[in-house]
Amino acid sequence: MIERLSLQYPVSAIALSIGLSRSGIYHILKQRGKVMNKIERIREKYGQLKYKFDNLCREFPKYGYRRIRIMLRRRYGIYMSKKTVQWIMRAFNLSLPVKKKRARRPHAKRVDATRPYEFWQTDMTKVWVEGTGWMHLFAVIDCFTREVVGWHFNLFASAVEALKSLEMAIDNHFPAGIPDGLGLILNSDNGCQFGARKFQSAVKSFGITFTRTGYNTPEENAYIESFFGKLKEEEVWLQEYESVYGAERSIAEWIHKYNHERIHSSLDYLTPIEFREKWWLEHGKSIKDDIEPESNRVLIRN
Repeated sequence: MIERLSLQYPVSAIALSIGLSRSGIYHILKQRGKVMNKIERIREKYGQLKYKFDNLCREFPKYGYRRIRIMLRRRYGIYMSKKTVQWIMRAFNLSLPVKKKRARRPHAKRVDATRPYEFWQTDMTKVWVEGTGWMHLFAVIDCFTREVVGWHFNLFASAVEALKSLEMAIDNHFPAGIPDGLGLILNSDNGCQFGARKFQSAVKSFGITFTRTGYNTPEENAYIESFFGKLKEEEVWLQEYESVYGAERSIAEWIHKYNHERIHSSLDYLTPIEFREKWWLEHGKSIKDDIEPESNRVLIRN
């Protein structure tokens, strides 16, 4: 703003109007000039890489410079420092706006999982489909690996539909049944579907311990809430679904990409599948074990 004003008014008038000294105004203009000079040098030096940055930022529109840096290395074998990537994205107008951090409620409890298949969370969200109305997406996530282990998309939102997402998770990850002593815990919010006797008795029969969050404490179901937020920002809000089949197929592809391609800073910049496999290998567990997931497929139901 000061730079634009300096083109129309004398520095003394600007200083008087905004309550700064003239030396302060000159210092701001000098620093701004240094930044603009650096941006021009960055554009000239890294102009040949612009299309690669453009491609990554188009494919991953919610990635900041830290994750774009990792994707440059994974996709193109380009190694750069975080500061360099940050300046390049700034020079080519690819930077994301800074998000304000939300204050955490002091009484909210967050799950601290220490291994896969220790804590799962489940919840439901709504998706609009033109000509049909609100559809309901149920999902189950592993709190340790952030992998979406099961999901179900349906017009109805009863306990039956909630169970189908859990059944998908069990069928894919434990086709022979959940092993005794695994100690798997499933947590949900206080939705009526999860409070239904049918749902709770089925969960118990699977050998899963069922817990629920306290009232008005979404932080206690933070992993699945976070997943739904990413799904809305990166898929649902960018689409205009014209059919149930089209919506389900598009969401299925996004979930597959989320599990297999979307890197997470909290997972050492690995994907959920990579993080799970790395953990099993490091802890002497064969990936070909009897509980090896079969969820590497994109599952689309008719």
